[in-house]
Amino acid sequence: MCRYRAVPSAATAPGRPPDRVAAALEIRRRPAIADPLVLRAVADRTYTLTARPDRLSPAQRPALDRPG
Repeated sequence: MCRYRAVPSAATAPGRPPDRVAAALEIRRRPAIADPLVLRAVADRTYTLTARPDRLSPAQRPALDRPG
């Protein structure tokens, strides 16, 4: 059973199983498992996963601003 209401709909849209989506959202409750990444809610049911700038060296930080 999913503890997150949006998981079933979020999982079916991109073709991801609900348990994988729920595991990804667990990062929000347990941020240490994602270090050096951080999951942020940017809107209702919308998240981004980004690198934590405080965990990067000064030489690595400018790379976040460069396109992929």
